[in-house]
Order: sequence, then C-alpha cells, then structure tokens
Amino acid sequence: MNTRKIIALVLATLTISACDPAFETTSTLCAISQDEAVRLTVNNYVVTDNEAGSEYKLYLGDILNALKLADGETLTPDQQTALNAILAIVNDSDFMNYTLVDGEVTQANNPLDFMESLIATTDSDQEIDAFVQAKKQIADGIAADDGLCAYSNRNIAVTNLENTITLYAELFMSYSPFTSTTQTSVSITKSAAALNSIQERAEAPYFGFVQTTPEDFKARGYTQPVVRQAVMNNPELTESLIIDDDFDYNLGQIEFATVDTYCDRDNTSADPNDFETCTLEAPDTARVVQKTQCAGGIDEEGNALTDEVNKIQVRTFDLNSSVSGLSGLKRFRVETDYPNSEVRIYVSTYNEAIYDSNGETIIEDPTRCEKQAVLDELADLTPGEGVRLTAVTDPNYDLPTDEDGNLLKDENGDVIDPRIPIISFTGITIPSRLSRNEAE
Repeated sequence: MNTRKIIALVLATLTISACDPAFETTSTLCAISQDEAVRLTVNNYVVTDNEAGSEYKLYLGDILNALKLADGETLTPDQQTALNAILAIVNDSDFMNYTLVDGEVTQANNPLDFMESLIATTDSDQEIDAFVQAKKQIADGIAADDGLCAYSNRNIAVTNLENTITLYAELFMSYSPFTSTTQTSVSITKSAAALNSIQERAEAPYFGFVQTTPEDFKARGYTQPVVRQAVMNNPELTESLIIDDDFDYNLGQIEFATVDTYCDRDNTSADPNDFETCTLEAPDTARVVQKTQCAGGIDEEGNALTDEVNKIQVRTFDLNSSVSGLSGLKRFRVETDYPNSEVRIYVSTYNEAIYDSNGETIIEDPTRCEKQAVLDELADLTPGEGVRLTAVTDPNYDLPTDEDGNLLKDENGDVIDPRIPIISFTGITIPSRLSRNEAE
C-alpha cells in the first residue's frame, strides 16, 4: 500500500468532488448543513483512552500498545534506547503528543484525535450539531443507495480562551455506491486559505483519513475503520509522520522522515536560486554537491550554472548516536504485525536515491538540479532515445517493486519481503487485532 499516493488522491478528491457530474445527481439531503459555521473554544486537546461513555479509539492506541514487550521478551540497552527515541519522536508536541504509563497509552493531546473524538462522541454535552447532522445525512445517503453522497464543511475554526483563531479545519464525508465505501477525512491547517490548496493541504499540520464499509457506518458514535491513515508535518516542514493502520490485514505502521532544506535566502528575490543571504544552521553538515553542473561556475556556452554549494542543509536524526546503523538517519518505519504480535523496525539513511548516468554511482536524496543533470547526461549518451531516472531502493527499508512500481509477489500472490529489520521483538497481543483477512 502506497500511503502517500492514497492520501494525495484523497486530497485531490476533496477539491474536485463538487465539480463531478455525479455530485449533481446526489440527493440534496447529503449537503443540507454544508459549511455551517462551527466554532470550538479549546484550552487543550486532551482525549483520554478508553474514556467511560466514549467509543472513540485513539489513532495510535493499538500500534503503541503493541510496542510493549511481551512477558519474557528483552531488548539490549542500545535497542531500548532506540525504541525510546522512536516514542519520543512520535509523541513530540508537533505530532501525536501521547502519554504512556508503563508502556500503555493513557491519553492523547493533539488536534486530530480531539477533532475526530468530537465527530464520534455520543455525549450529548459534547456533540456538535453540524457533525451530528452530517453523519445522519451520510447514513441516509447509504440507505437511499441511489448515488454519490458527499458532505464538506470548511467553516470550522478552533479558538483559544482569548477567542483568537488558532486552527482551521475541514470535515469531509462521503459514500459511494459504486465502490461501496464510506470515507471520512479531517484536514487541519493554520489558515483558512490553505484548505483550498492541494499543495498546502499536503503540508498541513494534521490530516486524517478513515475508510469504512457502509454496513458498519454509524450515524452516531465511532465507526470501525477498514483503513485509518494520518499525515502530520512539523511547522518548519522538515519532518513528517505518517500513520497507516490496516484493520483488515491487521498491520499497523508508523513512518517518520526528515527532508533536506535549502538555507535561508533573500525572500525579496523571485529567483529561487538567489542565495545572497544564505546561512546554514550547521555549515559542517552542508550537503555535498554530487554533480558539477550544480556547483556554480559557467558552462561551455557561457551560462551561469546553478550553485548549490553550501546551500542545502542535511536533516538527519539519531535513534542511538553511539550505535552504527542507528544514527545519521532520514527515515524509520515501525511495523506492528498484530496477528503475530511481532514488532519490526526499519531505518534508512536516505528518502530517495538514483543511479548516476554511469549506471553505478548512487546519488542519495538528489536535488532537482542533480536529477536534471543526470537526465541531460543520459540524453547525450543515447541521442534520440527517451531517458528516465533509475530509482535505487533501500533493500532493508523499501519493499521491492517492478518497473511500474507494483510490489513484487511470489507464486502464491504474497508480497515478497526480503528486508531485515534493525530491531524486532515480540510485543503484547492486542486481542481485537488477531484476525487477518487472507482475502486481502
């Protein structure tokens, strides 16, 4: 499952769905309370796990609880340090901000869980009329089963106790009789304008997506998901966290990644390569330019070349700075295989890599300039032929794919997985997640 592609498709759907001719044939009951103003005054975003009278399940409740070591299971001190670092990253205030006691989740304090708990609440003192109406309309659309039923509300604002708006949100819900699925998504941004931009949605602090079956959809209360996903970005857009919890296959995943960033430049210039005032946070960790075409100077025709020397800040993190393989990282993925009560942790020192034009040298996290330089060299090597970049996956992080990006499978249709986790252990069993749908 390519989470990023799924979420990108959902984000695009939110923008264009109202233009779909099928939308015009939907019963008007599905859109009765669209864009009804919702104003939430919030002191904090605390949501208690398994709160009495609440059916809501925290996004990471099962995944994080499954990381608690089973009786008799041990980690080395170095491995435990790495696991603690993972939990600290996931539960940073920019992301999920969960509280764990003795390895078990007790509460969350983040806008995404908070907003979705309000949508799912059955507490009459906390219910939001617009959300109640929206769910009823989707339920009625499911019952009618005569066309696409969609609801969208971008008029949701969160204010603090001083009545200052701090966040803007959109609730989108839909039912499609053509795919027999219901979808719910919550986008949370810093500005109202960001809700109208696919690019800014992708950079939003919080985005949550849930897919359910129409048979399980509840007009009131928490609906059991089939798939539950979320994407979070830190304010500097240098770190992202992705959650993918599959309730059908019963595999939970958390992926964290950092990205290299261009250093500060003169923002009065329209030229993105104008680095008159360029200053790196840590000059000693500047990215080394991999292609001479991107190192400044003049080309054979007298044109100025792009200069990326000392212009790109490398962004890495350590899970354990004293252990080889757990430092200088760009990504980690935690997989919780619920049926087997197995936890697997994978790491990588790059997000993306390509072969240079010689077909041998690997360029990790290439810049756009470096990619274009490789394409130009390949074009010179094969005049008149189409050229393309060749991706290099990390064999101990990325699942192998064919040329079209499809996961490789064996003769039984099972995904081929040759990866070796850097840490693996037996976690506690989550009884509700033991069954695997083999049909998937």
